[in-house]
Amino acid sequence: MKVDYRELLQELWHLVGYNGFVSTCLELKEGMLFYERDLLLAAYASGLETMIVSALYWACLDSLQALEETASCTEQMLRDMPQRMLRRDSPIDVQDLVESFLSTNGWVLTERLPVYIGTFFHYGRGDYDLEENPDHTLRQIQLALNQGKDDRAHDLFGGLGATVLRGERIRPCWCKMAHPRLLIWLKGLDNMVNALKATTQLSFPFEAIEKERQRGHSSSIVIDLEAFRNLRRPGGFMFIGEDNLVPQDEVDRIMDDYFFGEKCRLPWGAVKGIRKHKGQLTPLILAILENECLRRREIRDESAGPVLLAINLSGRLRLRAAVDPLITILEECTMPGAHLVQTIFALERMVDAAQERLVDLAMERSSFLLNLALADILEHASPCERVFQALATIWNRANRLQEKSFLIGSLVNYGDPRALSLLEEARKGGDLGFRREINQAIAKLRAIDP
Repeated sequence: MKVDYRELLQELWHLVGYNGFVSTCLELKEGMLFYERDLLLAAYASGLETMIVSALYWACLDSLQALEETASCTEQMLRDMPQRMLRRDSPIDVQDLVESFLSTNGWVLTERLPVYIGTFFHYGRGDYDLEENPDHTLRQIQLALNQGKDDRAHDLFGGLGATVLRGERIRPCWCKMAHPRLLIWLKGLDNMVNALKATTQLSFPFEAIEKERQRGHSSSIVIDLEAFRNLRRPGGFMFIGEDNLVPQDEVDRIMDDYFFGEKCRLPWGAVKGIRKHKGQLTPLILAILENECLRRREIRDESAGPVLLAINLSGRLRLRAAVDPLITILEECTMPGAHLVQTIFALERMVDAAQERLVDLAMERSSFLLNLALADILEHASPCERVFQALATIWNRANRLQEKSFLIGSLVNYGDPRALSLLEEARKGGDLGFRREINQAIAKLRAIDP
């Protein structure tokens, strides 16, 4: 027996109005031993999510046309929700409760609706790839969000959501390292799975849509009691109890023990084991480096967290794909610290892959700390006209003797004989100690290239 999605839409229309909101909240309040407003609103929002997901599912099972109708109606209902819920002639406590819901749980529900709709459209059209690495997809979604490309992010997440309907698994570590909006979507995806487990008449995960439409439906509904109970808990089981989840593979264990463990560091000899899983770890490491909120908070607080470990491993594993985010971190480090030191170390190991961007950065931007960092890295580059010009530019921009003193070693280590003219010109000024440093540097360069 199929459920009529139109009946679900009618019930949803009632729930997102003033009378539906008040009556539902009163019913939930009566079931509480101790009144807690946040829990009340979370339970109400959870009921709406369950109704929306169920309507989309049954419409998808009917036809794509029905799904389009349901998606359009649901979007319109949530757009009209503030106007229908807010009544200025209502008691002041109800007004306060409505406004609190709309600014918190209601906003989250509106944020998740496009990914719910996208998930069922991708599933209904068969537009998804079960062979695609979900970690790679999640990283692409995060990049799209960083770039403000919401439509692309919604589309990618819809394809990912369809694979979850087919049984794909999301690694628990994503709930600790995802972009804030992506985290909201992931928790919504988890809630969706719980709702489908608890309310549909079919076993989960689903088969392809064609097989699901052909399958008979019994009139008895099988309910997953644990999943049903989780509907009353904000966030669902995947994210509420992630600390108690048993890692399902070695990559999960590495992320749980090293990146998000208590000490967040690598024990002696750990890199050898990590290297075996380089391919699987790469999108996760890159996602950590590309998470602007996580990165900037850790650099600001000068804390040893997952970003610092990801920087370190990028250098040790020589992840060439990490060059761009590492250069971004180099720009963001405005104070000396562990993140700057490890970023320099990592880029030195991949300097030939990074040198074009580093040279461009040296020509475009200038600060005392950045100049020293760029010189430290570029001195390890292979002989190249652009690299020498970048080092010469950094040298000529240094107005203080102290800064030039720090840069002398980079010119010598790079070993280009043209640096002799720069050093000899600088020898004309400065105190005795500075001139002594210059003389020693000139002697070393001449020894390299007599």
